[in-house]
Amino acid sequence: MLIAGESAGGNIAAALTLRLRNSIDVPIAGQVLMYPAVDVADSTLPSREAFAGLNAPAGDIEWIWNA
Repeated sequence: MLIAGESAGGNIAAALTLRLRNSIDVPIAGQVLMYPAVDVADSTLPSREAFAGLNAPAGDIEWIWNA
């Protein structure tokens, strides 16, 4: 099985891969994650600071993650 996803789908693909790996014996051939949204713990990452406000104001992005 190959699991793939992009953006929010990349987040879902990563979670699905972990769930399948940890819960049942499903052979996973590979995982393709295209710009997944998986690391929100550190809001001081250089890319988050450099591109803040590009798609939405920084405060809105924090609200979206918390929602």
